Amino acid sequence: MEALESEVRRVQRYRRSMSLVALEVESLREINNEFGHDIGDIVLAAVANCLTSTLRQTDFVGRVSSDGFGILLPETARNQAFVAVGRVNAAIDDLNASGELPVEIRFAAGIVDAMAEPEEMLRSAHEAAALARGGGVPAVHPV
Repeated sequence: MEALESEVRRVQRYRRSMSLVALEVESLREINNEFGHDIGDIVLAAVANCLTSTLRQTDFVGRVSSDGFGILLPETARNQAFVAVGRVNAAIDDLNASGELPVEIRFAAGIVDAMAEPEEMLRSAHEAAALARGGGVPAVHPV
């Protein structure tokens, strides 16, 4: 939240762009129940690795819920955020194809690019991710 609050202030002051993505791992509860929390933790670590290895060094990734990550994309308009999520999706597809995990990873992503209070932006991004669940296409939610 500190990084988001700081970036929102910077964006508002200098009138720059930024996007916030809520990325939620689908069916994590079911994975934990069926395979155990150790496998669930491995899934989360694999997603985190895909995020950090795919996104720019200037992007900020943080865990924001039991099954979700927040991705702060400075200097990034909505269309560029869709491209970034597409790169993450390709990395997850590569991981799934590798057979390294005993389960297939799917995620839902919600994108917010309108400036509001940081908590409202995060809530809106999570709502957009909920809309995207099962659809495979990132959703955009108005703030």
